[in-house]
Amino acid sequence: MKLLKDRILVNPLPKEDNTSEAGIILSNKPKNANDFEVVIVGPKAEESVKIGDVVRKHKNVPGIPIEYNGVMHLLLSLDSEVEFVL
Repeated sequence: MKLLKDRILVNPLPKEDNTSEAGIILSNKPKNANDFEVVIVGPKAEESVKIGDVVRKHKNVPGIPIEYNGVMHLLLSLDSEVEFVL
């Protein structure tokens, strides 16, 4: 698959366990719910991000769901929809 412009295809990271050793749920939402691993990079995004980098999607941006190799991914625009996670 080739992406156009500044688009990136991302896959969600595994969710962290938010349960204590005693079985108490610490929060309803995983800490990294908006963190994604970059799978494919468009030509204009190659200077900023590479495959395997972790990016954080803004909460108000849904992204475009795409099935690729039998797995659901999100298609995002690098410039306006994500920030880098260090």
